[in-house]
Amino acid sequence: MRFDFIFLTLFPILGEISFLKTFMRHFCFCKMQNKSAEEGLEKRGGVPSSFHYAVTSRSGVLFLRFSQLVTAASYIEADVRPFLKRSFFPPRLLKPYLPISAIFLLFFSLSLGGGELKVVSLSPALTELICFLGRESSLAGRSDVCNYPATVKKLPVAGRFAQPYVEKVISLKPDLLVTNDFVNPGVKNTFQRAGIRTLQLPCRNMKEYRRCVEILGRELNVQSAAASEIKRIDDFLKSPFPVLKKRVLWVVWDAPLMTPGRRSHLNEIIELAGAESVTAEFDQEYLRPSFDKLLKEKTDVIIWSASGSGWKKRRVWQKFDAVKKNRIFCPADQDALLRPGPRLPEAVKVLRKVLEKGE
Repeated sequence: MRFDFIFLTLFPILGEISFLKTFMRHFCFCKMQNKSAEEGLEKRGGVPSSFHYAVTSRSGVLFLRFSQLVTAASYIEADVRPFLKRSFFPPRLLKPYLPISAIFLLFFSLSLGGGELKVVSLSPALTELICFLGRESSLAGRSDVCNYPATVKKLPVAGRFAQPYVEKVISLKPDLLVTNDFVNPGVKNTFQRAGIRTLQLPCRNMKEYRRCVEILGRELNVQSAAASEIKRIDDFLKSPFPVLKKRVLWVVWDAPLMTPGRRSHLNEIIELAGAESVTAEFDQEYLRPSFDKLLKEKTDVIIWSASGSGWKKRRVWQKFDAVKKNRIFCPADQDALLRPGPRLPEAVKVLRKVLEKGE
């Protein structure tokens, strides 16, 4: 390789301090523009656009840096001409090498954006999903209720569900904080100032779970694994079990009594298993019905997710046919049913077998 070619290609451009200052000034300006656009999307609320994710996700880093360089080049076009005039080398000698130098700068910038995304998750469902997609190594911290798979228990606890420990999260230096919600939405500004992106992904039903798979697939650059999971879930939702003439009462909590309504993920599970929820007539997520109301309804099976064995201690439960016939189902793995996630199809199959008993 000719020495004069390398010298004329790199040294005249990179060695000119004024040119580099101009270039970096406009490059940083472009980054600020992108950041402002991202903030604008967050302020408007709603679901960010696909372009927003293409730019802010790790898989979109190359596109982002390329667009920054192109935009910066357009800004400094006017500055290049005076630079050529005052450069030590004649303009006619440098002009042929400008495109080559620009390409060098492009690839130099792209090389700064590698590596795996570092994530803190404050949602058990999202933590499980990240691991299922093959990115457990990306996790740098978790919430105190993230417990599956068991290996995530070794991770530092960075908060409670939807409640980050701000100093702890910042000390872990993640690129991204994911959660279903924030108890205090204002904390997002603190993380933004610390250079940590936040991603709020509700996961209350299978539709929202599917969206979480799609978004995290892009964020973690595992689109292939995400596409496979989306197909698996779609196939599962399209082929529910045959309908059984069974009515189910799902007890989420017994003191006070709490059951799922029509909008609840648990009502969706009962329907996928081929049964009908006793409280599906109520158009809400969860409710506190009276025992008088429930005793008027036919109840074939009771799913007991509450702690303990309350149906044995309170006399009112002895009035239910399901209790008289010992048709109480206490899921061995509560989380698989209560969390919309990868284990749900298998959990529904277990529930189906329980419902089929006595047919």
